[in-house]
Amino acid sequence: MWSDPNHVKDYLSDNNFLPKYNNLIDHDKKDEFKQNFLSLSKAVFVVGSQADGVTYDGGIGPWQAAVFDYYDTDGETFVDMKNQTIYTEDTFGLKTMDERGDLILGVVEGVSHNEWFNNPDVYKKYVFPHCT
Repeated sequence: MWSDPNHVKDYLSDNNFLPKYNNLIDHDKKDEFKQNFLSLSKAVFVVGSQADGVTYDGGIGPWQAAVFDYYDTDGETFVDMKNQTIYTEDTFGLKTMDERGDLILGVVEGVSHNEWFNNPDVYKKYVFPHCT
């Protein structure tokens, strides 16, 4: 759900999926997309951060984007999810989900991207407890 802050115009015009999914562009199913997300009883977004100063977990880069923290236009400073347009304008329901206590975000140091689906113990420890 990442977009390059230095190429927002291209992201909005050329990406056929993410801006629509995040309701950043107008489309016929905008309300339906938001209602579908909000129909979830809980949304869990967890990501691994590599230990020892390594900044790439082997999947999404930068890994912080998996929990909706994106670079500012300087390319070095991360902007917290709560200061992103998708949250402040509640474009697809992220803020609503958070305010009702059904949004779970987590960063787990030392877990690589592939471990989320190749290591059942990682999933059981960090995701499954939220699925009750």
